Amino acid sequence: MDTRERLIAACLDLVRAKGLGQVTMEELAARAGMSKRTVYRYFASKEEVIEKAVEALILRIASQAEEIIKGEEDPRKAVTEILRYLTRQASSVITRQSLDDLRKHYPFLWQKIDRLRTERLEWLVRELVRCSPKEEVKSIDPRVVAAAMIASVQAVVNPDFIVDNNLTFEDTTTQLVNLFLLALF
Repeated sequence: MDTRERLIAACLDLVRAKGLGQVTMEELAARAGMSKRTVYRYFASKEEVIEKAVEALILRIASQAEEIIKGEEDPRKAVTEILRYLTRQASSVITRQSLDDLRKHYPFLWQKIDRLRTERLEWLVRELVRCSPKEEVKSIDPRVVAAAMIASVQAVVNPDFIVDNNLTFEDTTTQLVNLFLLALF
């Protein structure tokens, strides 16, 4: 693991333990086993480290989701497995505290997350519609289904909704996915 990867991993560990807003460069350096000066050689700010750590997490989840879909013939099982993977990988990082921190301190990062998940959801919905056993679902334009799903995800799986309604990322995501699976299958 190179130095940047070690710093990103240390950042994710700290986010799991403390939330996004509480991470300091001193703790990050200590967790990664290096000096604060070394951290600043690789990242200009704490915000940049957090941004790269969240990006790495999202890209890892997206890559795994694609692998699951390619390896699973039943789209319902694929989505269920993706959801399990997502909650295993993200739920310890995406806590109520970290969502609140995103909303208050890193709204630009939430916008980036939203763009990435929108791209992945569009791809996923096309695959689900294509694989649906229901002819009436196959006759629906995947762009319409994707737009409906993305709007629902944006309305519900976001820091404001989750924190304001005292929900968890895992519960919110699971319930929304189940709703769409019921509709598609």
